[in-house]
Amino acid sequence: MLDFTNTPERRRKAKKARERKTMLLLGLAILIPAAASAIDLQSLGVLTGS
Repeated sequence: MLDFTNTPERRRKAKKARERKTMLLLGLAILIPAAASAIDLQSLGVLTGS
């Protein structure tokens, strides 16, 4: 027999985990292009010898 005593708590935890994962993915989606452009600028600066 299934035990449904802590399903609301489990659902809350699952929702929190989902939200955390979403925030992490959003953070990565924002950080990666920013880091890439920073690296591009650095390599351009190195290439031009400044």
